[in-house]
Amino acid sequence: MEHGAHFDLIMGFWGEAARDEDRLSVSLEYHIVDGIPSFMVIDARPRPFAQAAIAGRALDRSEVIGTDMAGFAFKMVDAIALGDDRLAELFPGLCEAEASHQVQ
Repeated sequence: MEHGAHFDLIMGFWGEAARDEDRLSVSLEYHIVDGIPSFMVIDARPRPFAQAAIAGRALDRSEVIGTDMAGFAFKMVDAIALGDDRLAELFPGLCEAEASHQVQ
């Protein structure tokens, strides 16, 4: 069975002194390719969450790929996938092998 999901992240500084401008929106799309779970960075701007005033700017895919931000975003979705039992159906076999991070 094919599954898909979007993981919309707001990354940056939080706390009393933090401003919306201190945070960025990043979006990843999850899908299964040849039976392997895979995340792919996509443009965050068109995603509904990017309209919220909580982040200063939504990043395009080209602004994330190849940067430290990409690595951090992939680590975040891996932690979510491995740590939330409610998502087990989306990630078959993920406990045996981490999801693939394909640059497409």
